Amino acid sequence: MFLLALVSPTIGLSQEVDRYIRALTDQQATIRMDALQSKEIVSCFASHDDGDTCRLDKEDYRRLTEVFLRLLTDPEPKIRVKAVYYLKSTTDSRFTRPIAQLLKDPSPQVRAAAADSFGETVLKDDEIVRDIEHLLGDKDKNVRRSAASALGLSGTRRSLDLLREAYKREADQDNKVLMADMVKELENRVGKRERKN
Repeated sequence: MFLLALVSPTIGLSQEVDRYIRALTDQQATIRMDALQSKEIVSCFASHDDGDTCRLDKEDYRRLTEVFLRLLTDPEPKIRVKAVYYLKSTTDSRFTRPIAQLLKDPSPQVRAAAADSFGETVLKDDEIVRDIEHLLGDKDKNVRRSAASALGLSGTRRSLDLLREAYKREADQDNKVLMADMVKELENRVGKRERKN
C-alpha cells in the first residue's frame, strides 16, 4: 500500500503527491485502489476533515482532485465509487455535472454513490433532479434509498409526487421508512418555497 508522508516536514510533499498520482493512474486496478484507500488520501478527502489531518497545499489538493475527476470514468466500478466519495467532499461545483453523469452508470453501486453525493448539497439543476427522480424506480434498493435521500434535500413539487408514488410501491421496509421521512422533509421544503413566492 502507498503511504504519503503528510506529517513529515522533511519529505518533499509534492514528490509524495507525484507518487500518489502515478499510483492513481497506474494500469493495474489494484494499485489504483490501494492508493485510493490509503489513510492519507482518506484523511485529506474525508467529508469532515478539520484541516489538521491533511497537509496538502492548494495546488497538490487541486492536482489530486483532477485525478479523481478522471477516475470517474475508470473501468472499475469500485474505483468510480471511491472517486465520487472523495469529490463529494469538495465544495467545487465543477464536479457536479461529471458526478451527475454517473446517475446513469451501469453499476448500481456507482449510481447509488452518485445519488448519495447529492444528498448533502442543494441542487439548483432541474436536469440532475429529474435524473435522480428516475432512480426512484431503480431495481437496486440502495440506489432507490440514495435517490430518496437526495430528493429530500433538493426535490421539487414534482419530486414530492414521485416520492409519494415510490413510497407506495417500495417493497423494502427500511426504504419505506426513509421515503416517508423524505416525503415529510420535502413537503416542508416545497411548502416554504411556495409560501415565499
